[in-house]
Amino acid sequence: MDSLASAEKNESKLKKSESSEPTNEFSIISAHKIVLASRCQYFFSKFTHQWADFNSEVARFHDFTEIPMKAFLRYLYTGKL
Repeated sequence: MDSLASAEKNESKLKKSESSEPTNEFSIISAHKIVLASRCQYFFSKFTHQWADFNSEVARFHDFTEIPMKAFLRYLYTGKL
């Protein structure tokens, strides 16, 4: 699969996660740890041995709000701003 098709597929997955309904105090946004870790040093550190939640199914981000996080994830998946 070429990189453009791969980026489009990833963007499609991310758009599906945008329909996630917020729960009480947080939103659930689906993403792939391997994609995030390979594209961003912050996520690489978070999802390897350096952070407490590296082995967790769910990562918590208390310093991010939903809209900026989704925009950043879109950038990591597609390379588009």
